Amino acid sequence: MNPWNSTTKKQEHPTYMIIDIDPGDNNTFEQVIETALATKQVLDECGVTSFCKTSGASGLHVFVPMFNKYDYEHVKTFAHLTAMKVTELLPDFTTLERNLKKEVPKNICRLFTKSERADYCKRLQRTSQKRSNSFYSA
Repeated sequence: MNPWNSTTKKQEHPTYMIIDIDPGDNNTFEQVIETALATKQVLDECGVTSFCKTSGASGLHVFVPMFNKYDYEHVKTFAHLTAMKVTELLPDFTTLERNLKKEVPKNICRLFTKSERADYCKRLQRTSQKRSNSFYSA
C-alpha cells in the first residue's frame, strides 16, 4: 500500500514526488544503488533535495519534497524528465518501460514515477467520493 501523495487541503498539488527503482531478476543491489545515486545526481544538478528509502524486498524509492507547490501534471513531467536523464546516464541497465508484458531483459532496473499512480488514484478518488471517505492506492 502506498500513502496518498497530497494533503486534503491541496489534493491537486502533491506533497512529494517518488521515483521508484525496481530491479530486474538479474540486477545486483549495487546497480540499484548506482541508479539511486544517478537519480540523486540529476536532482542535485537541478537544485532539488531528495531522500532515498528502501521499498519492498529489493528496490529503492527516491522521494522529492514538492511542498504542495506544483500540480500533478507538472510533477509528473518533472519525474519523467528526471527518469529519462537517469536512463541516459545508465543505458546499460535502466529503462523507463512500464509494460510488464513487454520483454525487458532481466538485468534491467525499471524506473517508475509514482505520479502516474497518483493520477490513477485521483481518478479513483473522484469516482469514489460518493461511496467512501477513505482512499487507498495499491
